[in-house]
Amino acid sequence: MTRIRNCELLLVLTLLSGCETRDTNQLVKSIKKGDETALEALKSRAEGGDVYAESMLGFVYSIGEGIKKDPVEAAQWFRKAAVRGDPAAQDMLGTMYEAGNGVPKDATQAAEWFRKAAEKGNAQARISLGKLYYRGQGVPRDPAQAVAWYQKAAEDGDDWTQYDIGKMYVTGDSVQKNSAVGSMWFKKAAEKGNSAAQAKLGLLYEKGDGVPMSLVSAYMWLNAAAAQGDEGARNSRDNLERKMSADQIAQAQKLSSDWKPTK
Repeated sequence: MTRIRNCELLLVLTLLSGCETRDTNQLVKSIKKGDETALEALKSRAEGGDVYAESMLGFVYSIGEGIKKDPVEAAQWFRKAAVRGDPAAQDMLGTMYEAGNGVPKDATQAAEWFRKAAEKGNAQARISLGKLYYRGQGVPRDPAQAVAWYQKAAEDGDDWTQYDIGKMYVTGDSVQKNSAVGSMWFKKAAEKGNSAAQAKLGLLYEKGDGVPMSLVSAYMWLNAAAAQGDEGARNSRDNLERKMSADQIAQAQKLSSDWKPTK
C-alpha cells in the first residue's frame, strides 16, 4: 500500500480552476522559471488574506523550483490556508506532519488534517487517512475504517486505490475475501491503464477466480501489462500462450491491439 505523493499534483488540480485563480496560477508558473517579481506578487496576495494564494505559496516553497526550497516556510503557508478550510492545503499539511517535513513528525496531527480534507472530498487525503487507519498510526488501527476511506478514494476514480481495494478483496486482507468484488476493482483500474491491475486481472481470468475463466481475456490483460514493461506479466503471458490455440492467440492479440485506456 505504499504510495508516492507528488506535490505537483496540487498544481495539476489547481490549474483546472476558474478565472478567479488563473492569475495566481500564472504567477506560480513564472516563479518556477525564477521570476522574483512574481514571487513578491504572490506573497502580497497571500499576505492580503487570499487563501488560494496562501496555499500556492506553500506549494512553491515545498517544491523549491525557481526558488530555494523551504519546508518550514511551506508548512506555515499551508497552515494559514488549512485553518481557513482549504482542503488541498489541509492535505499537504497532513503530509508534512506525516513525514516530519517542515514540522515535527506527528502522525496524530497528520490524521487530523487528512480527516479535514478527506471529509471535504479530497481524494489524496482519503487515501492517506485510510493508510493511517490500516497501519494504526495517529489513530487506532481500524481495518474497517481503512477500507471505508480507501473505497471512497477508489470511487473517486483513483486507479491505484482501485488496485489496492481489489487486492484487499482478492486476498481477504482486512475484508471478507471476495474475488468477484476484487476483480471488479482490478478491472476499473486496468481499464485506465494501471499495469499492476492489468496483470492481476489477467491471472484471475486465467484461473476463473471471481470472473469466468477466459484464456483470451487473460492473455489480453497480461499482454497489456507486459507492454508497459511488467516482466512478471510477460512471463505469465508467455506461459499462458502454451495452453492456447492459434485462433485464441490471434483473437487475444486483436483485442490487445484494439484496446485503449479510458483515461
